[in-house]
Amino acid sequence: MALRGALEWARRLRAMITGGPGPLTPGHLNAAESAVPTDRLAKAADAWHEACVALLAAFSPQRRPELAAELDDYSGGYHLLEAMFEDPGGREVWHAYQAARVSLAAHGMGAAIDFCIAERIEAGQVPRVIERALLQEWSDYQLRADPALAPLLAAGRDALVDRYQRLDRALAAAGVEITLVDDAAVRRAIGFAYREIGLVLEPSAAIGLAALREGLLEPRSPCVVIATGANIEPDLLDQVLRQ
Repeated sequence: MALRGALEWARRLRAMITGGPGPLTPGHLNAAESAVPTDRLAKAADAWHEACVALLAAFSPQRRPELAAELDDYSGGYHLLEAMFEDPGGREVWHAYQAARVSLAAHGMGAAIDFCIAERIEAGQVPRVIERALLQEWSDYQLRADPALAPLLAAGRDALVDRYQRLDRALAAAGVEITLVDDAAVRRAIGFAYREIGLVLEPSAAIGLAALREGLLEPRSPCVVIATGANIEPDLLDQVLRQ
């Protein structure tokens, strides 16, 4: 009988401390061994439990487990209650946040909100993240809805890459010579075209001229070099001309 009573006492102790059948930590055991019996302890524990239940009822079910764990910690619970007392408008702010989140999720922005929470994005940066996600969703919709933009979709890009690779293999099989030109040679060709011919060339447009001037090609007859495209940054052109 005494053993059964002891086991029941231990079960109630675990339930009171852990909230369930979970094991007690060494800290719990030390506290239990040094505890002094008092008639007021049970009443205080019941009052604390009732107060916690009433407090948690003010929050959403998703938020309650986290708050309950903080309240169960002696030091953490004290600081949590202190912060709540100093923030009387916190409940209204929380419900406003929940309403805004539901509204954004209804417009497809739920993933953006989850990202901000997981990455702990600063409050001032959240509108930018949402704006970017909104623009991304808009652009994806335009790509899906406009047939003219279909090649820009991932599937379309994959098809273009596959076609390019097949054409490249066909050129190699036909014995077409492929020459590689380094960046320095391209820069020299850009400077030559500007000074000697009066042409402004972007790097990709100067590759053929660079290969010819560097002696990487040996034309057997008069040849034509295609040099079109002047989309070069002014700073880059200035650097090239100063070399």
